[in-house]
Amino acid sequence: MSEGDAERALWVKVIFQHMEDATSMSPFYAGDTPNLRHLVRLKARTWLLMPNDGFREVCDLAGLDHQAVREVAREQIAAFERDNADALRERATAISEDQPPKPKRAIRTGGGSAILTNKHKTGGFPSVHDCL
Repeated sequence: MSEGDAERALWVKVIFQHMEDATSMSPFYAGDTPNLRHLVRLKARTWLLMPNDGFREVCDLAGLDHQAVREVAREQIAAFERDNADALRERATAISEDQPPKPKRAIRTGGGSAILTNKHKTGGFPSVHDCL
């Protein structure tokens, strides 16, 4: 394999890795979270589908037409979404549950302060805890 062929193969691998990241629900490494997988998928899809100079340059270095690569990516992502709709809905639920709690707001009162949480877990109403 010539040096030029090896370089093109490397850039093709970069494109394939983005395609894999855009259409995978597998863990990227031990201990990752659904939220991380979602972010990696979103970043890869953005790179593949949205106009950007980096994508076009990588396609040029790989010797591929960027418009054809983008169309293949669009088709593969659509097929992935269609074939995995139920699992993606479950993952979306897991992602929303994985979000950190909203910050608490401190309220100053005459003799002390209170912290107002955004939502009480049991009743769904705000709760106030005295912090003197």
